[in-house]
Amino acid sequence: MRIIKAILDFFFPRYCVMCGNRLELEEWTICLHCNFDLPRTFLWKSPTDNDLAKRFWGKIPVEKAAAYLDYYSQSLTANIVYAFKYQGEPYTATYMGEMMAKEIDSEFFDGIDCLIPVPISSRRMRKRKYNQSEKLAQGIQSVLHIPIHSDIVKKNKDNMSQTLLDKFERPENIEQTFKLTKHAHKIAGKHCLIIDDVITTGATTIGCARQVLKIPGTKVSILSLAWVKNKK
Repeated sequence: MRIIKAILDFFFPRYCVMCGNRLELEEWTICLHCNFDLPRTFLWKSPTDNDLAKRFWGKIPVEKAAAYLDYYSQSLTANIVYAFKYQGEPYTATYMGEMMAKEIDSEFFDGIDCLIPVPISSRRMRKRKYNQSEKLAQGIQSVLHIPIHSDIVKKNKDNMSQTLLDKFERPENIEQTFKLTKHAHKIAGKHCLIIDDVITTGATTIGCARQVLKIPGTKVSILSLAWVKNKK
């Protein structure tokens, strides 16, 4: 098998999604050097009262929250997000979901009944062909076997960029974006983990979570691949 992999790697070389260097046979998606340098947050060590969880306080009731990485624009880490959002590489998101599931303390996932990927609009789906948050969720599911429910909340339209709105306009902008589907009853009484790719202001994640919380008996926790610090 290793010989076959070596032959394939010779004719179809693979490159690190972060630095662009050629991957060794035992490496996948991210080289060992870049993996070592990933800006892991370790927010999952205190999931109920970390700085990300506090971003949701007073807006939605959140059981726990964490992000796997700190996000910095124009960084090597940003290349990961760029790959699955703009370069048509869904397998990068799936791989990162697997990494999160393997590295985040198992206690964080205790009591979680299902994964709810933050939906994208039908226009964005037609263009991208996949939902990157759902691909992250699929990576998590492949390790932890937690069911995914992608048909609970839908996104009606692409909301205006939150950076163009003040803090009073953002909630209204997002509230008009998400809507529960006819399948919402399937998760009644469940503890749902909302899966997002990058949390900036948190408004999009909040908009999705608010819909889920309309379903009787639901509880919500949040997990994102990355987050932007000090974003108001």
